[in-house]
Amino acid sequence: MSKSVTSLPVSAVELERREFRRARKQRSILVSVLSTLVFAAVIAVILVNSPGWSRVSETFFDPGLPLRHSRE
Repeated sequence: MSKSVTSLPVSAVELERREFRRARKQRSILVSVLSTLVFAAVIAVILVNSPGWSRVSETFFDPGLPLRHSRE
């Protein structure tokens, strides 16, 4: 009871459509990756240059801070 599938020849127009869709998909992925990276870079620059960043980095990103407080 297996079905026999015969493949029909693909027209030149359909091949062009497939190539167009593939190119658009690649372009779309590239644009989305680049826009995400630019957004992340802008947020990082804003955060690092914001008032109080030095205090935040000292408080949350200093690996020695928990050790110093545990000895007190």
